[in-house]
Amino acid sequence: MKTVRSFFILGFFIFLVSGCGLVGRIENNTVMKEPARRKMIDAVSELRLSSKINSSKRAFVRLKGSGEISSDQQKTKVRLDFRIKLLDPSKLWLDVSDQFMGIKLARVLATNESVKGYANIINKYTDVPTSRIRQLGIPLNVEDIINIFLGEAIEWPEDFLLANMDFSSEVWSLNFPAKRDNLLGEITLEFSSENDHKLLSQKFEILHESIILQIKYRDEGSFDLTIMTPKINGSLNFKAKSKKSLESLELPFNIPSHHARMDF
Repeated sequence: MKTVRSFFILGFFIFLVSGCGLVGRIENNTVMKEPARRKMIDAVSELRLSSKINSSKRAFVRLKGSGEISSDQQKTKVRLDFRIKLLDPSKLWLDVSDQFMGIKLARVLATNESVKGYANIINKYTDVPTSRIRQLGIPLNVEDIINIFLGEAIEWPEDFLLANMDFSSEVWSLNFPAKRDNLLGEITLEFSSENDHKLLSQKFEILHESIILQIKYRDEGSFDLTIMTPKINGSLNFKAKSKKSLESLELPFNIPSHHARMDF
């Protein structure tokens, strides 16, 4: 049961990460303190150019490694295999396996239209449209999830009048509101000041909901994800063993016939 609980916590991470730009209802459109706008625009343009140069040029990315999921004072270690289709329509495929024997525990396939998944240990599966996720207050955006797992900024500021940036030290910090529909969240991105401008962390503060999601990036492909909410606190520490850009990649997904449907 511990492994089952960890699988659903991991799924919760994925769903919540996808909605992080939209959290907290808009009540006040507060304008942040305005720095030297032209200098900031030039700096953000430099960051976006570096991000584009560093991003994958292939249609698919495969990221494999080990993960430790922590929640409610429990820790579970698993093997994780991410397969990502970058071109439209984007897809995120995830395989969860036992750490020691490599026995498949669960599989998830997410697109902008639906989220499918099954857990072998309980012989259950789910297949729901993204509209169902939105009804739960978690609007799903697969591109957001993909960007987070690939170490790319989930979003860039649309209005520089509402953004703040500090580029006076070795870490450049960019802070701005992010809006989806009628919901508002605040994003803080931290980059290295070196020429490659590597993304060091992303932080999402869900206004009025006491929710904080933070991703800190380590070695190539590795990251630490932490979430704090009124109902759950947890983390996913992922250590990448390989990260490859590919021209083609299979994303197999067939729900086992003996699995029963589980709705949420």
